Amino acid sequence: NYAYKINDGAWQTGNRVTISDTGKYTITCSAVDIAGNRSTLVTKEIWVDTSVPTTPSVETSSDFVDDEWIACPVTLTASGSSDDYSSGASLIYSYSINGEDFVTGNQVTIADNGEYTIRFMTTDEAGNNSAYLVRTVHLDQTAPSIPAYSALSNEAVYGEATWANDSVTFTLRDSEDEGGSDLLGYEYKINDGEWQSGSHATISDSGKYTIEYR
Repeated sequence: NYAYKINDGAWQTGNRVTISDTGKYTITCSAVDIAGNRSTLVTKEIWVDTSVPTTPSVETSSDFVDDEWIACPVTLTASGSSDDYSSGASLIYSYSINGEDFVTGNQVTIADNGEYTIRFMTTDEAGNNSAYLVRTVHLDQTAPSIPAYSALSNEAVYGEATWANDSVTFTLRDSEDEGGSDLLGYEYKINDGEWQSGSHATISDSGKYTIEYR
């Protein structure tokens, strides 16, 4: 017969045992003959870890807001996972971009225009994976095209830098955005005033005016 004991437990008869619970176990075993003679004891270590690491947290290098458009590259860094049985130094971070295979590493920089879904996870020494932490990046570094400008006075086209005897209404239109985000709108300022949002304005008071727009 064979006999074994687990940790400091009692000796048990048998040649097979299954250990399912998470933990570290010392298995001591031997063979026993009919006369009761016992072989030299053999000791083996079994480590079982079925628990998963905690989900990592992610810090970013800019004023990043998840799932909103940004205009400059962003670096995302995963950290902070822990595990009951694997040390923090032994945890492996990895990430996936837009459903591609996971790549080992805890940091990724998004520098090209586009929309990205980034998944971070942590793997412990036993191969257990944490839950995903997901961040969505929308990056558009391309400025819209310069808007078209037109102006009317007395229902006729107003010629720039000429005197008009009635109010002048100018209109901004036809900008295009090729960076991926939709056009938010137009802005203009009159002389040294503040920038204002809008695609048109009417000037009624006498005077000379300089219009800047974007």
